[in-house]
This record gives sequence, C-alpha cells and structure tokens, in this order.
Amino acid sequence: MSSAESFTCLVCGYPGMEDRPQDENICPCCATQFGYSDHGTSHKALREAWVEAGMPWRSPFSPVALDWNPVLQLQNVAPHNGTATLDVVQRVKKGVGLVRLLPPVPTEILDSSCVSTANTEASFA
Repeated sequence: MSSAESFTCLVCGYPGMEDRPQDENICPCCATQFGYSDHGTSHKALREAWVEAGMPWRSPFSPVALDWNPVLQLQNVAPHNGTATLDVVQRVKKGVGLVRLLPPVPTEILDSSCVSTANTEASFA
C-alpha cells in the first residue's frame, strides 16, 4: 500500500484506515477487527453498537484528530448503507438513548431541524 492510500471503515465510516477493512485489520476508530468482529455479526449491528456506546474513539495507539466528528464520519457509510445509517444519525440527533453530540452537521445528512452547534460537549439525553 502506498502511504497516500487510505480505506474507509465499513462500520463507522472512518476514512483513514491504513489497510483494507478485511483480513483481521482493525479500525482505529470503532475497533472493528474485520474477519473477526464481523464474523456472524452484520456491519449494521456493529455500527449500532458503536453508536449506542457513544461513538468513542477506541484506539489507544492512534490519537484522535482534534477536528474528528463521528456524526459527520457516518456519512461515509451512508452511500452503502443508506437508510440504516441515516436512521442511526437521526437517533443521535434526537439523543435517543445515546450520547448527544453537538457538532455542526450538514443538512444533507440531517434534516433542517439540526441539533444546536453552540458547543461540542457531550451530554446524556
């Protein structure tokens, strides 16, 4: 793999995987180990579990970028998982049993009644 090439996680949409999401490679964001975590479990189920956990950055070895936004990151899997991913994003927006995140969110991902963008602190709904 060339150093400029990166791959997108099929679970959380993280666009910076160094290797393809297969063959035991692990996403630094959601910690899905492809070929193990997804053996007998759908990517949708893994995604929902990651969202239910509050969409944490899971790698202790790769630091999270200061501008990392897990809600926006989910749009990277939306073209492949459409409604399922948008349903998860809608649940995040509403704070239904999840950590409510307050980043700016583009209207193509959420409808016009977006959450407040006043701060990025997390609060429990």
